[in-house]
Amino acid sequence: MRKSLAMVLLLLAAVSARCSDENREKLYHTFYLDGEQITFVLTMRSDRSFDLYGPGGAHVSGTVRATDEDMTLTSGEVKRFFHYDEKDHDLKLRRRQHEHVDRLTEGSLLGMMPPTHLDRTVLWVYESKWRKLGRPLFTPPVAEVVRPPVALPPTIPAQPQLPAVVAPKAENANSVKDIAGSYMFGGNCLVIDAAGTFGYVPQKGEVQAGKLRRNGNELKLIGTQERSFTIRVLPEGLVLTPAPGDKPDAQSDMGRMIPVKNEPALWAKQKE
Repeated sequence: MRKSLAMVLLLLAAVSARCSDENREKLYHTFYLDGEQITFVLTMRSDRSFDLYGPGGAHVSGTVRATDEDMTLTSGEVKRFFHYDEKDHDLKLRRRQHEHVDRLTEGSLLGMMPPTHLDRTVLWVYESKWRKLGRPLFTPPVAEVVRPPVALPPTIPAQPQLPAVVAPKAENANSVKDIAGSYMFGGNCLVIDAAGTFGYVPQKGEVQAGKLRRNGNELKLIGTQERSFTIRVLPEGLVLTPAPGDKPDAQSDMGRMIPVKNEPALWAKQKE
C-alpha cells in the first residue's frame, strides 16, 4: 500500500513539473512593449537567458527564473521581480511586492524596465502579433568585428649584415632631397623634408622638430639636442650609426632616439 501511494505521489510530482515547464515555455519568446513604435524589446530563452533592448540602442543581458505566475530577471547586481499573466501569447506584467520586493534602479536599463508603477499592469506584445499589427520588427545590432592591429615594419638584428658604404654622387653630397620621406623604427617615426627640416615623433615622449644638415655620409639633426649620424641609403630605408662626435643625452627625447650606441639601425622607409 505504501509503495503504491509513493508511486502515485511521484507520478503526480512528475506530471506537475512537466506542466510547469510547459507553462513557462510561453515566456521563451520575443515581446515588444505595447505602443505605436519600438521602445523596449525583451527576448527570453529556454536556456534561462534574456536580452533586453531599450531606447537609444541600450542593451543588457542576464538570466531568467520563473514559476507558473512569477518571474525574476537578473543582470549583475540588478534584479527585477514581476508577476505575469499570459493571454493569447501576450504577457501582462506587474511589479511584485510580497515575498520578493521589486525595486527600481536609476541609470539601469533593467532597473527602469516597465512596469515602474506599483498599481499599473503593462502589456508586452508577442512578436507574431506585433508583426500582424503592421509595426516594424526589431533587429538586434550586429557585433562590431575587431580587426587585428597592423604590424610595424621589422627591425634589423643587433649585428646586421649591411652592404658596403656607397658614396653619394658629388652633386648630391650635401642634399637631403634623395633621403626625404617618412621612416619608421618600431613605434617611432622620423620625417625628413626636402627643404632641410625634420620631425621626430617618439613612441613615448614629445614631438621634436628642427633643422638638419648633410655633409656626404654625415647627417646632423639640430633640435632640442644635436644628434650626429653617419648614414647609408638603401632601397629599404636609412641605416643610421652614431657619428664619433654624437653625445646623446638620455634625459631628452632626442637623446633617446635610436641608435644611441655604436650599432647601426635601419629606419624603414614608408611608401608614399
